Amino acid sequence: MPKKKIEEKTKAGEKGVEKVKEEKEKEKEKEKEKEKAEVRPSPLQKGLQSVRGALKSKDVCVSLTRESIDQVHPHIPTGIFIIDYLIGGEIDASMQNKCPGAPRGKIFNLYGHESSGKTTLALTTAAAICRLGGTCAYIDWEHAIVPRYAKSLGVPIEDPTKFLLFQPNTLEDGVKVIIGMAQAGVDLIVIDSAGTAIPEVIFNQSLEKLGEGGGAGLLARKWSEYLPTIQKYIAKSNTCLIAIGQIRANISFAGYGSKSNVQGGNSWKYFSAVRISLRAVKKLVRKQLNPVTRKKEDMEYGRVVRAKVEKCKLSETQGYEQDFYILDGKGVDNLRTMIDIASAYGIITRGGSWYSWERENGEVFRSQGLESFMEEIKKARNGHMELLHRVLPCLGTHIGEEEGGTEFDLEELDLNVEYPA
Repeated sequence: MPKKKIEEKTKAGEKGVEKVKEEKEKEKEKEKEKEKAEVRPSPLQKGLQSVRGALKSKDVCVSLTRESIDQVHPHIPTGIFIIDYLIGGEIDASMQNKCPGAPRGKIFNLYGHESSGKTTLALTTAAAICRLGGTCAYIDWEHAIVPRYAKSLGVPIEDPTKFLLFQPNTLEDGVKVIIGMAQAGVDLIVIDSAGTAIPEVIFNQSLEKLGEGGGAGLLARKWSEYLPTIQKYIAKSNTCLIAIGQIRANISFAGYGSKSNVQGGNSWKYFSAVRISLRAVKKLVRKQLNPVTRKKEDMEYGRVVRAKVEKCKLSETQGYEQDFYILDGKGVDNLRTMIDIASAYGIITRGGSWYSWERENGEVFRSQGLESFMEEIKKARNGHMELLHRVLPCLGTHIGEEEGGTEFDLEELDLNVEYPA
């Protein structure tokens, strides 16, 4: 047979094979299309389509991914590292905890007795966010903020682009400020305090009729009406709302139950993601000259405050409590708390009244008396921050275990705020 005919038959055979392959591929595609047609949509997908068509807002459904589970919750550092630990929980092997600070987009309820550090903690948090370039709106219903003290804590009271102080007369005016600031995207809003707001109905009463408008019960009902709306706005703008509450006697106490209540009503318990109670447990006293008697006497210069987590939706720290120090006129003493923790874990050695600490560069601090030891650390370059780096891993779940402990890399610690000494 001639070569040309053989080549023609070969080409014809190849074309036939290609046609057969194409037909098979078409059949497979048809089968896939039939399978897709036979697969019924999930009831959730059907419901989602109908919901999107019925509702005005299209961002009702939130998509959750693996990243949303593992990521740290957006937060604002409080400037008090022991409070950040109580909110966020223990540091894990990846050098993170769940929320090391006041949570964004949520309500942080802070309450306690008088002189327990509530306003100090709020102002310290305001100073921390402003140092990071953020903004704070402070609503002072009590009309009790002392500008000199706020400035000493680091609050930029003279910079209206970072810090604004509001002193509204009525509850309704304050709520308008909260919603307006949240819509504008302010990072932090502080309410001081929720129980001292006056409903407009009572504020507008004459002196003769004052006290006839419902009292504390009216305020509680008003807050239960406003909080759902406030919660919606701060969640959208990722704003943190710190609400301070005062403790008062329970007028309906009948021999059982709680003898005290938090002003502002029970709605704050339900809408708050974090609730921390503060209580002064000890006075700090030292010998100093009394200018009245011109004698050296034991005089109070601060107090030990115990913070207890009553509610926390962000970590497993509910029920945790820890002490920290507040000095009159100076605020929270972070360094003293660090020294307590470092001494407990052997980072700082103590013998009698002598304190000793060896730094990573080999330098040794040794002083007699706590005050002189703290002064040495403050004077040393980066001494305060180095001690913080050494202390923070001690708050992790793997530190102190006899077996299987995980070593932390101190350089991986994410310190997004410099905790003042």
